[in-house]
Amino acid sequence: MKTKLLIAGGLVPLASIIAATASARPWGPPPPPPPAEEVVVEFFTDYDTDESNTLTQQELATALQGMREKRMEQRAERPGKGLNNDRKGRGPIGPEDLAARLIEDFDADEDAVLDSEELLNALSAMGRKHRGGPGRGDCPLDNSDDAAEQ
Repeated sequence: MKTKLLIAGGLVPLASIIAATASARPWGPPPPPPPAEEVVVEFFTDYDTDESNTLTQQELATALQGMREKRMEQRAERPGKGLNNDRKGRGPIGPEDLAARLIEDFDADEDAVLDSEELLNALSAMGRKHRGGPGRGDCPLDNSDDAAEQ
């Protein structure tokens, strides 16, 4: 009888340890990306160096690089989920080129910078393209390599 109680008593703490370990696995699904509105606030708070309430191409490129580095750190924390190195020489668009394309495609008032509304439109379009949601295929960020594969 005492043996059964000791075994049963030992299983409860063991079960709680297993459950806690399972819920803390770093290789689970990645956290969802932050809403585009939060990214816009972060970009302007952290990267609008001249406090003009617009992002120049250089400020935007720096912000995109910062965002990319943050995502790479998150991926590095997840075992087995590093970079996909089998892209045969292709890779993501560099931050400088992406900044130029975003300004070219989303600068509605053609002042060569992005304000918060224009940046929100750009990030929303990027999110739709990445998730394959509405607007996929007509996003100005589609590059020729991706278009050829579709």
